[in-house]
Amino acid sequence: MSSRITGIGLSLDYATLEILRRQHPAWRLLLAEYAALIASFLHKAFVSPNVRMKSAADLAEALEDELFGLREQLGTETFPRSAMEYLNEWTRLARKPCQTTLRGYRIAVAHRIAVAHLIAGIARELLADFREVEQNFRALDRSVRERIAARTHRHGQELPKVGWTTGLEPATAGITIRGSTS
Repeated sequence: MSSRITGIGLSLDYATLEILRRQHPAWRLLLAEYAALIASFLHKAFVSPNVRMKSAADLAEALEDELFGLREQLGTETFPRSAMEYLNEWTRLARKPCQTTLRGYRIAVAHRIAVAHLIAGIARELLADFREVEQNFRALDRSVRERIAARTHRHGQELPKVGWTTGLEPATAGITIRGSTS
């Protein structure tokens, strides 16, 4: 029994996925040794600016600039080859992530989609993380407010319990919050 992707009739059994892993250009790109460099560069050069084609010279210059910046951050031995060597290798390795034409390079549709999905997945994860941080902050804020309302304390005495300080000594704050004591 094989599972199918609804609407397109693609089987998700082992044999089908193994064939895709070996032959599909997007999978080949993501399995490449420099997948992070390839995906980030293709996103910067093609996907983000919504560019379909670049001249070989412009693409090589953009990649050389990218490599320069990465070498500055990570060390000169990180990416030892020239931009054209990387472009030629990627073209052979991934069966044309950037299809070569007489006018220059054009990003393959499969690679555009793969890079866009990769970036979208990261964005969804970051958004979920930010939502969790916001939820935790709101819960902490609510907890502090409940503790302040439930007790009679000088302003600021609850804040050190959660790791915050007012910068004022309780005696000099001059504000008293009155609440019911239980």
